[in-house]
Amino acid sequence: MALNIFDRSVKALARRYPLPFIKVALGSIEDLTVATIENPEINLPERRLDFVCSLRQDEREETKMLQEASIVQEWINEGLEKGKKAGKVEGEIEALKNAILEVLEERFMRVKKGISGKLSAIDDPAVLRSLHRKSVKVESLEEFARLLEEVEN
Repeated sequence: MALNIFDRSVKALARRYPLPFIKVALGSIEDLTVATIENPEINLPERRLDFVCSLRQDEREETKMLQEASIVQEWINEGLEKGKKAGKVEGEIEALKNAILEVLEERFMRVKKGISGKLSAIDDPAVLRSLHRKSVKVESLEEFARLLEEVEN
C-alpha cells in the first residue's frame, strides 16, 4: 500500500484544526458538532480537495493583482507620506527640546528636573520654537520656569 503524503497532511490538519478545516473543506460549520479522536479516517471526495487547493491559488492571484493595482499603490504611497511627515514633526519636536535644554545648560550651568519634565510634556513645535528663542533671552532659570508655567495654563 503506497503512502500518500498529501492524504496524511490533510488528516493531520483536520485533527489539529477541525473547525477551520471543515469550514474550508465543506463550506459551512452551521449545525455541526465536531470532536477530535485519535487517528481519524477522513474520506473527502477528491473534488473537494481540488476546490480547497484552487481557493488558495485564487487568493494568491487576487493578492498579487491588488498589490499591482494603481489605486492600492496610491494608498500605500499616501500612507508612507503621512508616516514621513509625522516622523519629521516628531524629530523637530525632539530637536527643539534638546536645543532648549542645551541653551539653558550652557547659560546657567544646570537645568532643574522640573524644567526638563515640563518641557518634555510640550508637543507643539510652534510653542517650542518660541520657548527656544526666549531661552536665549531670559535672565534666570526661574524666569524660564515662569514662562513654562504660562505655557501650561
